[in-house]
Amino acid sequence: MRFSCVLLDMLYVFSGHRFWARRKLERLLAEAREKGRMVSYFPSDGSRAASELLSQDLFAHKRCVWGENVFEDRAREAELLEALPRLVASPDIFIFAEEELSESLQDTLKERGAKVEEVKNPSSAYLLSWAEGEAKKLGLYLSEGQFKQAVEEAAGDPWALEAILLRAASGGE
Repeated sequence: MRFSCVLLDMLYVFSGHRFWARRKLERLLAEAREKGRMVSYFPSDGSRAASELLSQDLFAHKRCVWGENVFEDRAREAELLEALPRLVASPDIFIFAEEELSESLQDTLKERGAKVEEVKNPSSAYLLSWAEGEAKKLGLYLSEGQFKQAVEEAAGDPWALEAILLRAASGGE
């Protein structure tokens, strides 16, 4: 499954594996909060106009606005593309997470200054290393064999692997 994140301001696009792209999104939102930016959600249902994304107050704190699947609707896509120059020029950060972005839309975003990064499925070695780090955060210490078994049981699916670790940390099998 493809998952893309569009970060405006410097205009970044992350596309690829949903789990890992989502982790990047969560890190970016956490960083924005740490820097004192107000973080708000932009719904995909059209209940807010793209023009509402822009700060209205000259002296307001920089904001971080994010939304999911906002490019799914063609009319919404056109509205956002029209607003793109103003969004990019804004001091605010905009992050849009998408299930899928067409190549033509990705090309359009690149032409308007997006930096595109593909978020790929990591290697088994990385997944194992990530699992070990997540286990430590949970206070769970497993042998290398137990980690390998968990990765194998999860069949490389990070959500399944995370669930296995959480279950083990809570005393489950």
